[in-house]
Amino acid sequence: MVTRRVSALVAMILLGHAAIAIAADSVDANELEKLQGKWEPISAIFDGTEVKLDDGNNFIFKLKGRTVTVHLRGEVAGTLEVQHLEATGPFGQIDFERDYQGVKSKIKLLYKLEGNTITTCAGLPDADRPTELSSKPGSKARLTVSKITKD
Repeated sequence: MVTRRVSALVAMILLGHAAIAIAADSVDANELEKLQGKWEPISAIFDGTEVKLDDGNNFIFKLKGRTVTVHLRGEVAGTLEVQHLEATGPFGQIDFERDYQGVKSKIKLLYKLEGNTITTCAGLPDADRPTELSSKPGSKARLTVSKITKD
């Protein structure tokens, strides 16, 4: 009786660890390869308002492997780590983990890749993933269209 309970407990623990391992590596390698390179914004909208992409607000993402280096005004502003990436349905999903001054947060976004153009829509850190590629007033969503160039 005790042996059965111990065996059942061990099986649940092993299955739990297997599920964690699968969840921890939910990155589609083929899709990740398509997204590699420098993402240079063409247009951006935040909370329904167009963002002027001038020298004072110029940002670039460089994706290499699973790491995104964020450049703001030509300087490295931080890094993001791809935690989840899948391209199912009309939009793909990416989850980034950000570690800013020791505080970790998740950024969940939708994306659509067309050739070398990627359209992304992200909410605020730790917010729910947007459900559409749009940024309406009050949504706090950031919609960005970028060109991807390979380095």
